[in-house]
Amino acid sequence: MKLRLAGFFFTLFSISGFSQSVNEESKVLNLSASKFSWMINHNYDSLDFILHDHVTYVHSNGWSQTKKEVIEDLRSGKLVMKAVVVQSSAVRIFNQTAIVNGQGKFTGVINGVAFSSDLVYSEGYIKENGMWFLVSRLATKVIK
Repeated sequence: MKLRLAGFFFTLFSISGFSQSVNEESKVLNLSASKFSWMINHNYDSLDFILHDHVTYVHSNGWSQTKKEVIEDLRSGKLVMKAVVVQSSAVRIFNQTAIVNGQGKFTGVINGVAFSSDLVYSEGYIKENGMWFLVSRLATKVIK
């Protein structure tokens, strides 16, 4: 009887931990998708909030930016995101760190020149004070 009871509680706590993990995974994936939407729809305050002060944002052309540079370039029109179609994305969570790997089609304008690229990307998020923040992003072109 004690063994069955112990098994019941182990299963209960495992399911509870799993559902919390799934909930956190959903939060991070939704945040990642929202970030693209905010870039397209000029929601710079939302973007400013979720970008960590020490974020490194590396584009597929090798262009590396700080938080300030990302937001300034979007506000000024140096970078204009037109559309992001995420084809796949997955997240792995390790304590207070989440890694998102995805693939999608990105279209926009850089310095007045239109682009359309199939990219794979990796994003690193950390959880501070109960909130997730983007600390690292790297994209690379898919070679067909």
